[in-house]
Amino acid sequence: MDRGELPEEALRREIMEEWGPDTAVSTVGRPRLLTVTEISNRPTQTCRMHYDIWFFVSVDERNFRPDSSRMYTEFSEFGWHSSEEARGKVTDGSTLEAISLVEGDFFRNA
Repeated sequence: MDRGELPEEALRREIMEEWGPDTAVSTVGRPRLLTVTEISNRPTQTCRMHYDIWFFVSVDERNFRPDSSRMYTEFSEFGWHSSEEARGKVTDGSTLEAISLVEGDFFRNA
């Protein structure tokens, strides 16, 4: 988040920056997860902790067309995967925690 920016504003900005202008999200719900990761590659990283506020945004696979050139500036790989396939690709605990949340009953009861 940028200084003075609310989490929802940061989410919208990040979507625009990483997915492109044609993927604007009309409705943003509340954040569903907060993860904290210790940073251990000092002095390369000056911060000691990384905080992620997780929003989950529904998109229609048939109509979702992020700008791939923008996506590759942030990610080495992206695409549609089942949760099982995603678990095989993910190495960090925070993302694994988010996958578990999506797999569970949390969203059906929200």
